[in-house]
Amino acid sequence: MTEKKANKPEAGTPAEKSAAKPKASRAKKSTTAKTAAKKSAAKTAAAAEKKAPAPAAAVTEEPKAPVTAPAGEEKSLKVRPTTAVAHSPERKPPVAVEEKKPLAVQPERKVPMKASEPAAAAPAKQETAPKAAPAEEKAPAAPEQAPQASAAEPKAAPAEKKAETAAPAPQPEEPQAPAAPVKEESTMASEEKTNAPDRQPVRVLYVTSEAAPFCKTGGLADVAGSLPPALAAEGEQVAVMLPLYQRVKEKFGEQMSFVKWTYVRLGWRSIYCGLFRMERDGVIWYFVDNEQYFRRPELYGYYDDGERFAFFSRCVVELLPSLDFWPEVVHCNDWQTALVPIYLKDDGVRDERLRSIRTVLTVHNIEYQGRYGKDTLGDLFGLDHGWWDDGTIAMDGDVNLLKGALLMADAVTAVSPTYAQELKYSYFAHGMESVMNACDYKLYGVLNGIDMKRYDPATDADLAANYSANDLTGKAVDKAELQRMLGLRQDPDVPIIGMVSRLVAHKGLDLVCEVLRDIMELPVQMVILGRGDHRYEEFFRWAQRQYEGRLVAYLAYDEAMATRVYAGSDLFLMPSKSEPCGLSQMIAMRYGSVPIVRETGGLKDTVQPYESWRDSGNGYTFADYNSGDMLYVIRAAAGLYRDYRDAYSRLQKRGMTQDFSWNRSACEYRRIYENVLGRSHR
Repeated sequence: MTEKKANKPEAGTPAEKSAAKPKASRAKKSTTAKTAAKKSAAKTAAAAEKKAPAPAAAVTEEPKAPVTAPAGEEKSLKVRPTTAVAHSPERKPPVAVEEKKPLAVQPERKVPMKASEPAAAAPAKQETAPKAAPAEEKAPAAPEQAPQASAAEPKAAPAEKKAETAAPAPQPEEPQAPAAPVKEESTMASEEKTNAPDRQPVRVLYVTSEAAPFCKTGGLADVAGSLPPALAAEGEQVAVMLPLYQRVKEKFGEQMSFVKWTYVRLGWRSIYCGLFRMERDGVIWYFVDNEQYFRRPELYGYYDDGERFAFFSRCVVELLPSLDFWPEVVHCNDWQTALVPIYLKDDGVRDERLRSIRTVLTVHNIEYQGRYGKDTLGDLFGLDHGWWDDGTIAMDGDVNLLKGALLMADAVTAVSPTYAQELKYSYFAHGMESVMNACDYKLYGVLNGIDMKRYDPATDADLAANYSANDLTGKAVDKAELQRMLGLRQDPDVPIIGMVSRLVAHKGLDLVCEVLRDIMELPVQMVILGRGDHRYEEFFRWAQRQYEGRLVAYLAYDEAMATRVYAGSDLFLMPSKSEPCGLSQMIAMRYGSVPIVRETGGLKDTVQPYESWRDSGNGYTFADYNSGDMLYVIRAAAGLYRDYRDAYSRLQKRGMTQDFSWNRSACEYRRIYENVLGRSHR
């Protein structure tokens, strides 16, 4: 239009007459060009229909729509056939570029689409948009866009075919533009899901001083015997390393295979070390052999325990290349393995592979810290004085192995969430509260579990009769058998209060001693099983003589007898001053014995107090470390058993049906491993 205004002469002049002829010739040429363009476009469309897949037919029909388009679109249709005008330079300019945009988008917006189909169609838009631009500059004719759209969307073909049969031909006045964003969004989500890499299993070496069923003195053995198989069941690659004690060799020696022997350096000494292995429950178990240190009847309690477990820790580090796999995480437990993170840091200065290993330390009981004199640092443990000078391993004038491990580990875990918080206070931390607060940024609380298959009253072979939460008739038989075996009076209506514990101060035994006379005034019987401090053993021997036929002190640790106490008792007493986690209360609930506990550590995390007004909870609790409070809840529990047997039965069944399996704990530990390795969680 601008060109005509610039060159238009006045009417009636000679210039007007001379311009009339060229104008007529140009109109003729333009008509010829339009006719040629229509023929060319028809041929192109016909060829595209033959090549394009069947589902694209709905798209190729749409260029017919502009024939009935409104006046605003008519102009653009007249300019489209630029292929025919390509020979005429003056007709090429920006008109085609300006008018191409609505036609390029129009066919895609009118493809019928269902809400469930956007995931397949969205990639076509993203991939075609940049490629279509150069083609449109040369030939923006509408028929030429149809083959491009068809070729760019082969994955959407089945969906489009379905849509074509289910719906009528699309009309120009019903555009589908709003569906485009949904298509792209759902496509991206599906692509992220399908392209996400599979989670890599973590290679874990679990280092412990004891593990069930090989050797056991306390709860650590239960954890070390159950957590690694649970991790293996979650898909991790797990191995366990522990000393080859005399009792382990006698019972399991024939099942092991010899791997190698070598000499391990410890300070100025070079000491023999043998390595044996066996596979069990999906886990590789390694045993470190040295008869000088480990061929002894007991696991602990010797004058050279520091040297024994320093040797074991040194063996763990030096035997890493001999294992079936190179671990990504080394998981240590308590002071007996506390030197492992320290040795890894010390040797990692010279060995890049050791620097790649991450360490996790679990505190089962912070009371035991591995404290020795300053002169043992180099001579006994083989460490440079720098570890002392910078305060890493020094505390209150002593070498403190647990402190060094807490500072050197990449993550620190406690065996229950409540215990993890209690360790920040002096009442529970045994002088280590400042260290625990310094480690707060890497401190986790993970509640222990129990082996639900091992502790199952429905299948336990040690019981006189098996039973379950749905059928408790066998429990009455087990109670009668326990009374018979221990010489208690045969009375099914009197509740038996059981205790299975080490007889030490932090288990709350001083509370029991204070009010034992008041407890025995109630219509109850008591069974105490365990070993420990001499003063407690003597007290319970006296009590057995005093209350003959009503109280029995079984002063030994017998696994089978412990199970019979769990099954035969009606109430289970754990008045601990501190209890990092506690497994006995979980086992007791599993066997239908209602727990009576103090609210501390794992006891608070696992036992919810009974509330009669809404019939909830799974046990009895008291908060203050006070013998009067303990006596109060014992009376309440005994009264419920005697007077409200139905309510007691419901309380009992709630405890039996709780899930205390290791699956939950294993998942939490896996997240901790992935954290220290810098991986994303599944």
